Amino acid sequence: MTKTDAHKILGISASASPKSAEKAYRQKQQALHIRILPGNPSSVRQRALSDLTELTAAWKIMQTKQPKTNRPKKQRTTTTRQNTTKATTIWDVIQELSQYWDSLVEMVPFPKFVTKLFLIVWFLLVITVLFMRSAKGV
Repeated sequence: MTKTDAHKILGISASASPKSAEKAYRQKQQALHIRILPGNPSSVRQRALSDLTELTAAWKIMQTKQPKTNRPKKQRTTTTRQNTTKATTIWDVIQELSQYWDSLVEMVPFPKFVTKLFLIVWFLLVITVLFMRSAKGV
């Protein structure tokens, strides 16, 4: 069964909105359920059951979404640490931290602005400690 067959079974046009398709389905389903009741002759009930299964199959086809094709996939990049030597100056620390800034922000499970604020405070603390060490001559 194709979508055009499903449109014919539901009694709607091909350009009908999803709400109107659902309304048509529910109306037809309700009418068929009334014919299935035990007080009706068995031939009417059998026909109503077959119509109901056909209607349900048409509704399921209407609900399936077309798969999206040619969709670019987002590739995850992993950062590897290239420089394993210790940073000796403040500028080396700044350069090393700037390389890993984005990966640090993505790894922490907090909102980005909180993470960035934390990293800025930590960065200023590191700069202050390094400055104090260099001032003492250590």
